[in-house]
Amino acid sequence: SFVIDGFKTLHKLEQLRIQFAKRPQGTSYIFKGLLHLPLLKTFSLEIKFLKDQDWALLGQFLNGQSNLQTLELVMNFEPFTKDQYFKDNAHIESIITNLDNKPLLRSLQLESPFWSLETLSKGLSHLTMKNQLEKFIFEASDETITSDTKTWKRVEGLCNFIKNQKGSLKYLMVYLP
Repeated sequence: SFVIDGFKTLHKLEQLRIQFAKRPQGTSYIFKGLLHLPLLKTFSLEIKFLKDQDWALLGQFLNGQSNLQTLELVMNFEPFTKDQYFKDNAHIESIITNLDNKPLLRSLQLESPFWSLETLSKGLSHLTMKNQLEKFIFEASDETITSDTKTWKRVEGLCNFIKNQKGSLKYLMVYLP
């Protein structure tokens, strides 16, 4: 609880970068503490993996961030099971879909070799933002083996999203391992 209490006192914090080389015990308290930080302009999280409860808290936290200008989510640990892979992809799609209420967002980084390109595309297809992002970085894997959807359909939402940013986008990095 000292983590939550500590976060409650950071009333003026505008930038938070969290990087976990390993997932320590008690990480869920960090996510509970995030709910008490309403003024962030920059949020960066690099972590091996998230548990279902962490995804829910992260989503709740991001929904409350009305000043967010930079969002970076990086996950680099292979899901333990195929079921977990599908759950993680459903969670990231939900997180992306809910970014539409972030009018100040200028920089978006979504990186994991274990997120599906199709999932990112589906999430981005729900965003109505136009000429808002200046920087967009993403990493995902193309599921040509596990998806029977035509290639252009799997990336249509992503391509349309990038086209919608053509008047503002200054930096684009695409990484498909």
